[in-house]
Amino acid sequence: MRNIPTPPGVNRIDGRTSEQLRPVSFDLGIAPYAGGSVLVTMGNTRVICGVTVEENVPRWMKEQGVTGGWVTAEYSMSDRWPQHGDSTFDWAIAASSC
Repeated sequence: MRNIPTPPGVNRIDGRTSEQLRPVSFDLGIAPYAGGSVLVTMGNTRVICGVTVEENVPRWMKEQGVTGGWVTAEYSMSDRWPQHGDSTFDWAIAASSC
């Protein structure tokens, strides 16, 4: 995502200056059946991260004698972000929320 800076001396729509970040919080253990999980909150943005641990590695790693572990990741995003041309979307508000 592009970060469109707010000019110096101009407050964002939520009152923060261009140098101030939104408050950030981390709530651990929100998914009871995951190996680990966290809900990250920054302003109105919420991100859920979950971890599952497996003891195996891909077959090619075993066959090639590669030592170490293997990490894979998946993500999905909400489709609630306003689309280009949506009259209810004001880019200045989005820019000020970065």
